[in-house]
Amino acid sequence: MSEQATPAPKPQHELDVLYARLAERNAHLFPGRLQVPRAARTCVKGPAALEREIRAFGQFQQRHEGRRRVLWTVLDACSPSEPEWEGVVWIRHASGLKERVPIRQHSALQAAVPGTGQPADLNEAGKAIFEQFVQPRLTPEQARSALKVGYGRTCVHRMTALRHHPFTPGVREFYELRTEYSVSTLTPRTGQHAPAKYCRFTCIQTTTRVQRRGRDLLLIQGGQVRNVKYGRFDPAGLTPVVCRGLQALAWELARETCCAGELAQLRKAFGPEDQPLTTERLGRFLFAVQHPDYLNVPALIEHMQLSTGREYRAWLRRRPGATTLLRELCGSLPRGVRPLLARLDVLTLAASLHRSGMRSADLKAQVLNAYAPALRAHRCGPPFDARWYVELAGGEQQAARRLIRTFRKGHAVSGLALLLGDTERLWQDVQVAQPGYRPGRGQLDPLALHDHLARLHTRIRTENRPIPSGTDRRLSHLDADIPHAAHGTLHFRRTRETHDLIHVSETLHNCVSSYAGAAIRGEVVIVVARDGRGTPVYCLEVRGRAVHQFKRDRNQGLRDQTDLAAAFGYLRQARLGIRTHDLAPLCHHPGLPQEAVSIPEPEPDDLPF
Repeated sequence: MSEQATPAPKPQHELDVLYARLAERNAHLFPGRLQVPRAARTCVKGPAALEREIRAFGQFQQRHEGRRRVLWTVLDACSPSEPEWEGVVWIRHASGLKERVPIRQHSALQAAVPGTGQPADLNEAGKAIFEQFVQPRLTPEQARSALKVGYGRTCVHRMTALRHHPFTPGVREFYELRTEYSVSTLTPRTGQHAPAKYCRFTCIQTTTRVQRRGRDLLLIQGGQVRNVKYGRFDPAGLTPVVCRGLQALAWELARETCCAGELAQLRKAFGPEDQPLTTERLGRFLFAVQHPDYLNVPALIEHMQLSTGREYRAWLRRRPGATTLLRELCGSLPRGVRPLLARLDVLTLAASLHRSGMRSADLKAQVLNAYAPALRAHRCGPPFDARWYVELAGGEQQAARRLIRTFRKGHAVSGLALLLGDTERLWQDVQVAQPGYRPGRGQLDPLALHDHLARLHTRIRTENRPIPSGTDRRLSHLDADIPHAAHGTLHFRRTRETHDLIHVSETLHNCVSSYAGAAIRGEVVIVVARDGRGTPVYCLEVRGRAVHQFKRDRNQGLRDQTDLAAAFGYLRQARLGIRTHDLAPLCHHPGLPQEAVSIPEPEPDDLPF
């Protein structure tokens, strides 16, 4: 009987190989799946299509899952249930498992809590904690990439690129992908800080894109799309890397849309193309790329950057040239003034003069020429409207003469704008109270007018009431005339009206006017020492038979021997004791009885004038 030959193995079909490979890859998803016989299968896709699908799935899984880092942190955690704990180390492994390692006694714990980054970036205490508690639980590859995170976001990866858009032809794009990790110990249910029992690691990825579509520069960030081609953007939301990408796209746009002369002007104003710009200069550069003619008057670009939303939208509807906008802002100006308008403060002053009703080009030129050499360039607000001051001063010629005098004293545009704004409010209140009032010619300079109206405004709002202690004969001993080596004879007199307190408060730069209510009620007696010209020199607060305050200018006590001699003479003649630190050098004077001297400890309510 001949020996039967062993049949050759049947070649395996290609589909069986692909299905077996797919089954091995997805075995953990369907552990109890049914074994379907090959005869019952229906081939929907060919072998090549199925292989492409398997390969695409693998790429998708690798792109969206990637290699997970090992995250860890060390926290100061004193738990009531575990009082012997000093701290805790939390580890999030690559598999997602979180592990808690308590630390009971370790000398480097407090120094290891701050600081984030990879092991090589940590301080000596952080490295010691990592080598003792974290590294033994990781593989060598995981230990090299382990990341220590903290409560604040820790940026560990930044991917940037300047490229053509992969899907839209003709669009250039710069993008930045940031990966940040952080840790939180607030429990989800109660929101309490519990580092010993709860810890959550968070990964946040943010993408910022800048796209150039034609002449538009689109900033795509946080789900919003903004056109920043005119340089109006929030600098706080852009990193320096994104600013450099935006600058590179703007230079590409400039090379395509600007002529050689305009490119030379841009490089002269903003430097070479590879020089990084600050966010402020970057905004001006973006505007200059769209409107190179504005470089002839650089302050116009700054003016547009600082304009309000309403003014900016009105400009967008017309988009006038530099010459047209300058004429609208400042009116007619002589040709020689044009170089001065390179400064924003000078442009603001010219626009403010035109807005205030000053139409003469020569008068505006005189004011600008008086201002520009006197002060250096500085930041200032928008143009102001002072038509009321031009009318009050007697016309634009008188107003210009007084403004020139003010600028020669060193006042800047920003200070003048604030001064005129405050003065206008004071003037409106004065006009309501006294409609026919007009200040004198010597009080029409801006600073003098402000001070005069401020004094008048205080008296208008405060009723002038008599103070009973000023005419009480029982207190006549408080009035005295005392010689003074520097001021001649000082006249100590009680105040009789509340407006007298206002005058003393303005002259001595204190708040004695706030004592009007107490003086009317008889709780205090205010005594003022004046020189022969009526100027206040001292201000006294008398309660009963003692002086509680004895102040010079700006609430200063008496330390000079001349002042102390005059104070001693008054105290002896008025028979008053001392209850204030202002006269501390007189406490041990042999001419004063010690029972009349009692300086109390300062109290919170014992405030000076």
